[in-house]
Amino acid sequence: TAAGLIVEVRRRGGRLILTLDDGSARLEASMFEDAAREYGHLVVVDEVVVVEGSLRFDEFIDGWRLAAKSLRSADECIEAQARRLLIRWDEPQRGREFVQALKDTLAPYREGPCDVCVDYQGTAARAMVSLGGQWRVRPSRELRERLGHLVGEERVRLLYPGPVASA
Repeated sequence: TAAGLIVEVRRRGGRLILTLDDGSARLEASMFEDAAREYGHLVVVDEVVVVEGSLRFDEFIDGWRLAAKSLRSADECIEAQARRLLIRWDEPQRGREFVQALKDTLAPYREGPCDVCVDYQGTAARAMVSLGGQWRVRPSRELRERLGHLVGEERVRLLYPGPVASA
């Protein structure tokens, strides 16, 4: 599995060849006809994607190549994998106004798989408050952007499940 920004797309016969960049390296991913037909609509330059397939070292290019079997948008992966949305709130002077704005922002995205917690830091108190099951949300890009406008992007975090420890 590899994730990256699509920086180049070319066709070679019935295959699509994507160049992915994660900021540290580039990787070429080839999609054969079946995969290209199924996932081709997601192949857009400047989009972040997650590609699953078979990785092999290509001596001709002296680098790694990925034969893509499936492709998902980064947003789709975020929505499927995020388990907790953490919102940091440290402006107690906006009390009721903030609570109503948060409720209005979250309401259209309810009934998702992601718990919502508010990390409140006031002058006299600090608390981590879980909003409960009825406020689980679908952490779409739109919701994340709306919350970023409400509290600031740096105050919105998604948490993912960690690796399972073995005994």
